[in-house]
This record gives sequence, C-alpha cells and structure tokens, in this order.
Amino acid sequence: MGIDQPEDNLDKRLVGSVLMQVLAELKEQRQIIVCTHDPNILVGGDAEQVIVLEAQSDKDGSVKAHGSIDNEEIVSTVVDLLEGGKEAFETRHRRYGLRGENPTTTKP
Repeated sequence: MGIDQPEDNLDKRLVGSVLMQVLAELKEQRQIIVCTHDPNILVGGDAEQVIVLEAQSDKDGSVKAHGSIDNEEIVSTVVDLLEGGKEAFETRHRRYGLRGENPTTTKP
C-alpha cells in the first residue's frame, strides 16, 4: 500500500495519536510505503527501511541514502532534512527543557 504525505492538513497531535495507530494496524496486515516530510511518522511509524530521495530537477532524481533508522547516515540525513538540521533540533530540545541524552548523539 502506498500513502503519499498522510500528514498533510493534520496537526501534530493527530499525527502522533490517530495516524500512528492507523499505520501500526495497517503495517501488521501488509507492507506500507509512506512518502513523508514528517520525522514523527518516520520514527513513530517504526520504519524498517528509510529511503531518502534527492531531486536533481523537476523530472530527475536519485536515491541519496537508504537503510534502517539505526544507520548513522540515515539519522544524520533525517535530522538535516526533516528536523531543519542538527542545530535547530538541539535548540528545540533545549527550549522545550528536555533532559537526558542528546538525541542527535549516535551511540557506539
């Protein structure tokens, strides 16, 4: 099943609760391919394979990176493209007053 940007016109709370539940239920029944610009869908949807595409023009593109969400290159690319970059992500982390391990630090 292919789903193109299911987060469009939904607020983050609805994406995080209802949409994640629907995707989890569908995932148990069949393979799902989701095109998204929302990191919450990527992580909350428990993506098994992430494919990052890069457009060279309106009609031409290529695979920039692929792998699991545990892959350091994928994490870096996701933070850069979907979170606005490492600095923006870390700024939000600090401003929200979140404690604990820095989520952009990869583990050995």
